[in-house]
Amino acid sequence: MKFAFISVFLAGFVMIGCSKKAVPLESVSPLDGTWSRSCEAESPESSMVSKLKFQKNELIANYQFFSDSFCAPEFINFEIKTTGQTAIGAKAASANANEINLTGFRTFLTIKSDLFVSAANSTNLFGFNNWTKDTEKEITGKNADGDVDFSAPAKAFDIFSASNSVLCFGLSEKDKDGSTTAKRPTKIDTECFFKGELIPASYTPKNTLAALSGTWTTKECEEDDGSSSITAFNISGSTGTLVTSYFSDTECSSENELADLKIIYSLEVGSNTLQPAGATEINFLTPQVFLTPQSESQVIALNNGNLYGFSDWALNTEKEITGKNEDGSADTTTNVYSIFKIIGNSLCFGVEVNDSDTIGNSENDDGTAPAKRHTYLDNRCLEAAPVAN
Repeated sequence: MKFAFISVFLAGFVMIGCSKKAVPLESVSPLDGTWSRSCEAESPESSMVSKLKFQKNELIANYQFFSDSFCAPEFINFEIKTTGQTAIGAKAASANANEINLTGFRTFLTIKSDLFVSAANSTNLFGFNNWTKDTEKEITGKNADGDVDFSAPAKAFDIFSASNSVLCFGLSEKDKDGSTTAKRPTKIDTECFFKGELIPASYTPKNTLAALSGTWTTKECEEDDGSSSITAFNISGSTGTLVTSYFSDTECSSENELADLKIIYSLEVGSNTLQPAGATEINFLTPQVFLTPQSESQVIALNNGNLYGFSDWALNTEKEITGKNEDGSADTTTNVYSIFKIIGNSLCFGVEVNDSDTIGNSENDDGTAPAKRHTYLDNRCLEAAPVAN
């Protein structure tokens, strides 16, 4: 649901623009003051915070847009500000509300992210190639290509209901979108603004090592061609310990456990990424790899095959196999350069793209070097393990 005087537009990145319009108003108005709406999630990768300030016949509307679903400051991408003049009219005929007209609007864009600055300049967003971070530019009457936007309405005709603490506008519907007086909304929207500046709720920044701290596990037993596995990833400080347990059945039954593979990484977190939005760079460095057989049959198989160059494998006894292939030769695979994103209670890492004909090139995003960092998130995510009481 959108208020009648809020229009949606696309601008290279999916930007939700809020266009206000206007005329004069009395020196004292029930609208005077600041009204806010808290974080609104549009999708797992977008959210916004809204604020309106009315003062006599003036309106300043500010909208902040984020590339996550919880409006965390470190994921803010840009702000859109719209100014205009306001005139309160008569009582609305079909609602417990007043008419309001908005005209003379001007719209401004401020980019808050270095990544968005780079993207805006490379695409001449709104006709500009000199965008800088935290610098406001007027984009009134322009579309994303910089051309004149003839579709932008010159005025808006809405209704509102205001109390000491809540401000609600008209509900925009097909034939009541506020574009003319005949199309003035007749119903009040239930999504409203609240009086004052809303203080953002406390949150844990989700692009840091601190946010990763704890134990993350697979949602359930993962079956694969007659066998199965479960994974737990414990992160403490800059150290990550990944343990995958393998089973000979399809249900991860403890009595059918074959072996545990443990990898200890040194972790580094880098910059936020533009694509996918809201993800963050992460490096898995200097891995140490250990294998522990958990069944007699697995011990026999390892010893008979002289796997990883050892013939003295023993039950429940860990061996380090860092830098080794199964045949005992040197394995040059070391660091992994990936991405991560926390969505709710899920931790999703990057994944190598295998089908170069569809969505990527596996040679260019296989994670073997910083320049080949993963660019897609794996949909097989880990879940935060419950904290023991």
